Parts: sequence; structure tokens; C-alpha cells
Amino acid sequence: MTLTIGATAKPDALRWMLVYETGTRDVRDYELLAVDAAAGTYVIDEKNGLLLDAAFSDGVLYAPFTIGKVLITATYRVDESGTMHADMPSFGAEPSRTSCLTGQPETCARSFALTGTQHCWMKRQEMRKLD
Repeated sequence: MTLTIGATAKPDALRWMLVYETGTRDVRDYELLAVDAAAGTYVIDEKNGLLLDAAFSDGVLYAPFTIGKVLITATYRVDESGTMHADMPSFGAEPSRTSCLTGQPETCARSFALTGTQHCWMKRQEMRKLD
């Protein structure tokens, strides 16, 4: 997977292009739009009608969303070496278990079953023309 982040003609937007190379080439050319950059709120515009809310806090971009019957909690962070870590664990969107504190039915917790994971570590590269 590669991720290209770059400027756009819009001052409050970044190009956020993901390219998956897993047998076939799958390009996802999105935009990351600032809703309120000072507050850390953004929207990922997938350019297909989907708009995903995202939040930047403590050096991590959080973008949880559901699609179909899957809940994905995508996170993106850059470590001290400049490596970006992208993690996308997937869970069933419906709770697998609900339990409550004994004698306190108003304090219930819902658990979600892990259905898959995606992890990617990306190192910064200078832009170059591909052959």
C-alpha cells in the first residue's frame, strides 16, 4: 500500500490517495477536508458519495466508520522516525455481547467481535516519476 498526501487547489483540503497493490492495483483518490483544523475535526471525502468523519488528537488521525455489517476503526499516526502506521481493524457492526454491571442495568457495555485486520507501515519517500 502507498499513501500520497499532497496539496490541492482548495486551501482547506489535502489529497489523500491510497494505492493497494495486492495482485490488482486499486487506487482510492480521496480528499482530507478540514472542518475545524484548530479543533482537529476533518472529513475524508471518498469522491463517491461517502464522507467519513475523522478527528486528529495526540498525533493520531482517527477515522472510525461502518460499511455494510462491518465496523472499521482506522487510525493513522507518524512515529518519531517518520514512519506512518496505518491500522484498520474490522469488527462486526452488531455487538457480539452486551453485559451490565451487577445491579446497575444503566451501565451496560457492548463488545464487538474482531473480523479482520489491516496494518501498514509507510516510510516517507520523495516524489518521483514512476517508470
